[in-house]
Amino acid sequence: MTSDAARPEAPWIRAYFRKFAVRPGMYFEDNRARSVYLWALGYGWAREDLGLRRYGRGEEDLFEEFAGWLGQRTRLVDVEWIHHVEHLDPSKDNARTLFRLFQEFEEERSGR
Repeated sequence: MTSDAARPEAPWIRAYFRKFAVRPGMYFEDNRARSVYLWALGYGWAREDLGLRRYGRGEEDLFEEFAGWLGQRTRLVDVEWIHHVEHLDPSKDNARTLFRLFQEFEEERSGR
């Protein structure tokens, strides 16, 4: 993480996801996407408890957009992104699938 990531308004989702993607088991007790989802949910709530915005600058709609992008693949509607990931990969080792899909989503968003 750069020193910029330490600022309260700095984006954090992408930085943490990139870090977690290398070795999810190093940060979570298992390799489940649900563990990552619950961590992200709790981290956002903790930020709010500290008087910070839940998401960093420019990330307010990121998970919602990710869920919409995943929904085009799963045809599931009105569900959180975790349900799409678990639908695509119901295994207990689906964190890597989550990070792969998130990277694909980011690449399509940036036009690469």
